[in-house]
Amino acid sequence: MNEQTQEILEDNLKNKQLIDLLASSVNAEVYIAQSDKTMASYGLFNLGGLSTISDNLANLSKSLNDVDAKLSDILEVLEND
Repeated sequence: MNEQTQEILEDNLKNKQLIDLLASSVNAEVYIAQSDKTMASYGLFNLGGLSTISDNLANLSKSLNDVDAKLSDILEVLEND
């Protein structure tokens, strides 16, 4: 059980780091858009900024679902004890 708990904590730390990365990416795009909308559009569409954000959100969603499944498994074990 301790091993599973440690794994969940590590996964949650990775999720927090990914959320921070996504927030930074979005904040950077907003900052660029405030001064140069053309450059912001270029970054989002031509340089793959939007795809990167989308991919990171998909990875985050999968990881959150994995953590949820692990927590459900632990709760099931605890309920059966």
